[in-house]
Amino acid sequence: MLPGTHDGQFHSYFAGIGAYGGVTSGLEVLSRGDDTDIGRRVQALRNHIGGRVDLALAPDSAAIGRAMMVGDQSAITDEIRDVMAASGLAHVYSISGLHLSIVAGGIFWLVRLALASLPMLVAWPSKKIAAIAGLLAAFGYLLLAGGPDNVPAFRSTLMLALIFGAALVGRRALTMRNVAIAALVIIVLEPTSVFRPSFQLSFAAVVALIGVYELPRRAGAGKYGALERFFRFVLATAATSFIAGLATLLFSAYHFQQTAPLGVLGNVLALPFVSFIMWFGVLAVVAMPFGVDGPFLQLMGWNIDRMVDVAELVAGWSAGFTGNPLLTYGALLVGLASLAWFAFLAGRWRFLGPVLAVPFVLLFGFAARPDVLIADTTQAIAIRDGDGDGLALASGRTGSFAVDVWSRHYQAEIAASHSGARCDGLEWHRQQWRVHHGHRAQCSGLCRGLFRQ
Repeated sequence: MLPGTHDGQFHSYFAGIGAYGGVTSGLEVLSRGDDTDIGRRVQALRNHIGGRVDLALAPDSAAIGRAMMVGDQSAITDEIRDVMAASGLAHVYSISGLHLSIVAGGIFWLVRLALASLPMLVAWPSKKIAAIAGLLAAFGYLLLAGGPDNVPAFRSTLMLALIFGAALVGRRALTMRNVAIAALVIIVLEPTSVFRPSFQLSFAAVVALIGVYELPRRAGAGKYGALERFFRFVLATAATSFIAGLATLLFSAYHFQQTAPLGVLGNVLALPFVSFIMWFGVLAVVAMPFGVDGPFLQLMGWNIDRMVDVAELVAGWSAGFTGNPLLTYGALLVGLASLAWFAFLAGRWRFLGPVLAVPFVLLFGFAARPDVLIADTTQAIAIRDGDGDGLALASGRTGSFAVDVWSRHYQAEIAASHSGARCDGLEWHRQQWRVHHGHRAQCSGLCRGLFRQ
């Protein structure tokens, strides 16, 4: 429908899907797969967890709960997606490093705390045991999130496996080398993932965070009080959100034509609720076999509602400032080149690439708005109407798939009819023939007035 947007045939080919179809009559089941297959068992578990969430929560809260627990985003409404995107919180309902870090990192912390609290276990290698527990938690969460098909979750699990593996062998955990290993594994398993926004956004954020983390820092001043620790935590959260948001800004603008200027504020305000959502979700899953998961799901739902309240508040403050940039392929290539520069170079020289990329994108990276849009499948034609950015249909109808895609991509309403459209006599007779023979009356060509324009 639009150059550079999602190509279903491309991804279906590499996924091994040869055709799509629909059943128009009775369906007969000839055979069933083996119910002992691990994939079917995991999917049944995901369906069971999702069903319990649906029973306990209101539809909108349940949709976000399912997305954060089992990776099913299908029930999230467009309104919620728009609000979360405008507030910089769209990443929350996509299982990735934040969720896995909270779950696996939390399990690591709890196990290590428990082992350190028991005098008879002081001699045990508590850090290594906790690392194994965190690793198992990460892989278990990955299975619930959809396995390797969920690229952000898979990338995050690989990173956590490298981090916990480094803790097991006494090596440094967070390095750019580990990022490269994770990227290479994903590319080998699924080469087409490099064309997807999730791959580019995930690795852009991780590369930026580790690149900044590797820079020399002043040694800490020692122990801090409770209030100072709290402010340092808020500052670290804001810095993390700012770095990740800045690194993914160009890729978000290119793929989704949307920016979140107050994303840092949204993440700082929402992070406590996100943490509680994840922890109550973990407790709910643990309690499900005993049938006492209801209270935990209710608490999770309350925190989901508060997170959405934060998103609506920040989105309201961002109204009129989110923008709708259209970037060219050249802007994407410049962004990838600057990211590669940042990853390969060490020290403060790594910032030179992104700094030089900014004027290139500002001068040459913005695409002009189209004057004409034509869709072959639905016979829809939209033409700029007047001197503004508005588009109107010279052919086709509003609500069709192509027109909806155009409207979402350019974030603008497309009028049902062009102000300069006038059908000539030949076109009028053609329409009368179609109506007489039972065909839907639809303008099939540009009218004389549009040709004059």
